[in-house]
Amino acid sequence: MEILVGCSGYSYRGWRGKFYPQDLPRYRFIEYYEEHFPAVELNFTFYKMENARTTIRNIVRRTKRLIIVAKLHRNFTHRRKYGKEDVDTFLKSIEPALEAGRFGAILAQFPSTFERTTENIEFIENLRKDLTSLPLSIEFRSDTWLDEETLSRIGSMGGISIVNVDAPPIEGLFIGPWKTYGDFNYVRLHGRNREGWSSYRTRYNYDYSREELEEIARKIKNLKELKTFVFFNNTPYAPMNARTLMEILSQG
Repeated sequence: MEILVGCSGYSYRGWRGKFYPQDLPRYRFIEYYEEHFPAVELNFTFYKMENARTTIRNIVRRTKRLIIVAKLHRNFTHRRKYGKEDVDTFLKSIEPALEAGRFGAILAQFPSTFERTTENIEFIENLRKDLTSLPLSIEFRSDTWLDEETLSRIGSMGGISIVNVDAPPIEGLFIGPWKTYGDFNYVRLHGRNREGWSSYRTRYNYDYSREELEEIARKIKNLKELKTFVFFNNTPYAPMNARTLMEILSQG
């Protein structure tokens, strides 16, 4: 079971003195990051596509082995209004990673307003076709998608994965299902800040305890033995928690 652990993003100034050395120039962050993690989840592709190609090309040039996952632009997931030009632009933006043989997957993270309906299932089917054969991971925020028949149907579309989510136990929020649906595994860890979840500024401010990470490691090990991506999105503590999880996983 190949497990690639990393963080959602890498260029946070707040990691200085906690993960990055205090005097490390920001342009060196990605090189230092690669010394500790095998993969990175890029978030900036959610906000912009036009200049993303240049940034991804620079990341590829400055690293040697780092696997790159790119979050799908919001035109596809939140606005759900995209055309051929959007598809071409997004695929062009990730081309440097594809050409280097270091592209991991596309992450399509849908908002809580995207609920399980026949229309939305068809939207995912069309999205799968439009993004060619590239690995595609689907993250839901609405628990209406926690339906075995639906998740199995999506998982059978080919080159796809349903994201296993760790988050606070809030009514209506998609958590788990800690099961493999698709051709690879994908895990996102958002923290368990129940009190701060309503505000984006505090939502991901959560430091996992070692006991919680041991619990998560057991859940990961119980997934099918396929390539597995694990990304920490609890931004202030992500690299520290990721390193601890890697240590736990290495101990079996």
